[in-house]
Amino acid sequence: MKVTSPRRQDVAGTPARRWTPAQYRAAARRFGLAQGGLAVGHRHGPWGTGSLRAYLDGWAGRVDWALLEDDGAWRHPLVAQYFDATIRDYARRAHAERGEFVGWWEALPHTVCHNDAWCNNLFGAPETPGASAPVTAIDWSMAGYAPFGSDMGNLALDLLRPAADFTTLDAATFEGYVTGLRESGSRNEPRMVRLGMVLTAVKWAWLVPDVIARAADAFGTPAIHGEPPADTHNLFAERAAVLRRLAAWADEARTLADACFYGM
Repeated sequence: MKVTSPRRQDVAGTPARRWTPAQYRAAARRFGLAQGGLAVGHRHGPWGTGSLRAYLDGWAGRVDWALLEDDGAWRHPLVAQYFDATIRDYARRAHAERGEFVGWWEALPHTVCHNDAWCNNLFGAPETPGASAPVTAIDWSMAGYAPFGSDMGNLALDLLRPAADFTTLDAATFEGYVTGLRESGSRNEPRMVRLGMVLTAVKWAWLVPDVIARAADAFGTPAIHGEPPADTHNLFAERAAVLRRLAAWADEARTLADACFYGM
């Protein structure tokens, strides 16, 4: 995996937003190979600004969390049509339990991570056969120590792809990463790696109050990350589908944390 900090327009190769599931798997394997030998213990350490604690603290005042309890906001036609009780419960619990999620995050084995490994920061042709298959990662401004698997949580959650792809990308990314770790000689337990991946669900709870706040003036509102204006109903439907998957990730994280840390 190539580490670089050029401008996005200067990087050659296929952007991750156009990768196939097989390419996601291959890229994840490269991450596993690179990170497998970089274990740094069980705490986040002093280096890096991309920790989960810093991320959640950063978002604490940027959205109106009171909207989660505002029944009137949830009766807005767009919200009522697409955002169900599962999504509301996910955001409420993730926000309320963020301290527990951070505790689990910091207790996991850590490695050197990109911490912003989403589709706009990865390029290449990772389907190329052989160990030299190139993947270029740009924008290392959030790099630091984080749990094994956490970069894969960012990679699998591609908000610029159809929500229907989430399950496939989730499976391909996790499988590829575990394969890469094993090939690197790492002895990380897969369920702890999986926990590091799904704990990232807590990062995205802010999307719920953010999207609800946009509902009043939603038509013509651009999609997230500065994409061209999208069909509003499609945008809400897509966000809802992803948020329900994140709710499942959050539940999976709780179950795995019980098994990993409490023997339940």
